[in-house]
Amino acid sequence: IINKLAQDSDIGVRLNIVPRPLTKEQLKLYVKENDFVVTDNLFDNHRNMFDYELTEYFVKNGSDNMKEAMSNFNFSLIILTKEQIEYLAQPKNSGFRTQGNLIRRYELSENTVIAILNFWQRYKLVKRELMGSLVYCYYLTETIVDRIIKNNDDLLKLELIENFLLYHHSPSVYQYAILQIFKSDDINFLIKALKKYIRIQEAMHLSLPVELLERLIKINYKKGNLEFADSLLRIQGIPQHFAERIIFDSLTNYKAVNLKEKDKWYYTFGKSTQYSSMIKQVMDYASGLKFI
Repeated sequence: IINKLAQDSDIGVRLNIVPRPLTKEQLKLYVKENDFVVTDNLFDNHRNMFDYELTEYFVKNGSDNMKEAMSNFNFSLIILTKEQIEYLAQPKNSGFRTQGNLIRRYELSENTVIAILNFWQRYKLVKRELMGSLVYCYYLTETIVDRIIKNNDDLLKLELIENFLLYHHSPSVYQYAILQIFKSDDINFLIKALKKYIRIQEAMHLSLPVELLERLIKINYKKGNLEFADSLLRIQGIPQHFAERIIFDSLTNYKAVNLKEKDKWYYTFGKSTQYSSMIKQVMDYASGLKFI
């Protein structure tokens, strides 16, 4: 009777059978289950029965919904083997949500990650979701970072700056990611990126390469504004001669975001930084010239 009810077309019937003491063979009747509520209750009541043999059966024969649930460790408490991960990571064997779980939970090879991204290349929303899973992974390579950057999604780039795991696991790849992110010429994006970078700099003891600082200083001279310059002055470890250049360029050009923000940034520019007294001297000197 249980065998028949476990395969009933009515979701409510299948759900009512799940909490009962089921054998492994009866659990296999749910392998094609596509209702999330039924799947949820199945693992809540029987996750301890999923040994290698039963897990392997569900990996090879499960519905997309079942594979998604199994690949989410927090949901199923199942630890997949290397072979099972490689099987599910192939797009032909699972859906993109399962692959997203694998990206977050396991260390995938560069080739596997690139193959997944290539498969979903035409599906922008899917690709965006998968990259959203990637930006916090510790096993990124320069090739994977390039794929994330080339997606030209500012939010992904900002999230990548916050990847503490990547910094601790592979500082060189993290530094490479930072260099690629700050290659942008978009002032508004650079302001956001700098503010995020400054917030985490103290905790991660980071430093920007001199070549990158020189590039940001040139951008500030050509099309920067006081908000952008203020962020530059707050980078830890910035050499004083760079800071002096930023101060004089910014106050000479006196560019602000808009008229409303003009006074705000003029009077808060560099405040609470080690260069605040120098800025005041330059401002006082400039005021004297204007008066004359």
